[in-house]
Amino acid sequence: MLEMNASPKFDFALFRLMLALGLFCAIVGGSMLWFTGALAGWSNPQREWVAIEGHLLEAGIRLAPATPDKFEMIARYEYKLDGRIYHGSKIAGVHASKSAADVRALIVPLAPEAAEFSLQDLSELNPQRSWSVAYRPVTVHYSPEDPAHAELVLERTAAGASILDWAVRIFGAMFLFTAAALFIGSVPVSRRAAAPL
Repeated sequence: MLEMNASPKFDFALFRLMLALGLFCAIVGGSMLWFTGALAGWSNPQREWVAIEGHLLEAGIRLAPATPDKFEMIARYEYKLDGRIYHGSKIAGVHASKSAADVRALIVPLAPEAAEFSLQDLSELNPQRSWSVAYRPVTVHYSPEDPAHAELVLERTAAGASILDWAVRIFGAMFLFTAAALFIGSVPVSRRAAAPL
């Protein structure tokens, strides 16, 4: 019986395929991890602002003036700083949507009676509905340079952003681990010794 020994050779097709898949996973994973950092910046652009306890006076929902097919949450609150009381109405994060139910879900934890309100009652003739809140404690971020500039921080929005952030991080890490496995595994599997005849 004759045996022919052949020196190991590269399987270029498999090698290129694994490298391409590894590169794809690395790009996707890196992009997802970058996205989590960018998302943190977009959701909280006022990083240098200071958190303080405030009191919510009123919360409600209205048709957005600029885009009638969109709904937004409205709020009125106050906060005390250095003996002076400030009033504000701006809200941090996402508080507008084309779905009125989504906006109402932001309001219900602050004003439970909003759950009974029929969203069909909102129209151009009746563009908003609000509910009084008896000094409910809330978190407010204000500018140290100008304390009159502040934003209400919605706890539910912050929690949702945190969950999304961790989900994206986990999937991004999985893609990077897969890319590393493909890069490492492409070396041994790309070398195939010729089988003895």
